[in-house]
Amino acid sequence: MSSFYTFQKNLKNFSKKLDKYTRKCYTVYTSYTQYVDTNAEGEDYLNITISYTNEKPMYEQIEDGIKKAIYDGVLQNNELLPSVRQLAKDLNVSAITTKRAYIDLEHEGLVYTISGKGTFVRLDKLSELQKNRKEELLEKFKGTAAECKQIGILKPALGEILDDLFDK
Repeated sequence: MSSFYTFQKNLKNFSKKLDKYTRKCYTVYTSYTQYVDTNAEGEDYLNITISYTNEKPMYEQIEDGIKKAIYDGVLQNNELLPSVRQLAKDLNVSAITTKRAYIDLEHEGLVYTISGKGTFVRLDKLSELQKNRKEELLEKFKGTAAECKQIGILKPALGEILDDLFDK
């Protein structure tokens, strides 16, 4: 066996080990991507985090970030959202994923799209949407409270948790 052949073989083995190592590093360091957009005053107004390890699909995570900004009053009526392509590029996801999120938000009545202009926030139905969201959350809370009761968590313990949450 020539020394050059041995060198080539060792180099291939080293490359395989290096590929394994870099793949692991890639997985560790890219567990999420965050998009933060700022307004004219330099304040963060749109904060979307995409977690690659989350069980939720990416388009739902995009929807949740935009919904949170709308419900928190950060996004105003008729405010222009980032373009589908720009948001997809910034979040490192497919444009189809971003488009799906925008379409779902449009079906819910939170945004509207003007062809050639962009996607804008729609707040004319916001109070109705917030009312529906509150009812949905209360139903979830009732279910969670019933589960707590089943496993033996007492009312005072739940009361303490609620007090802590509302006191902050």
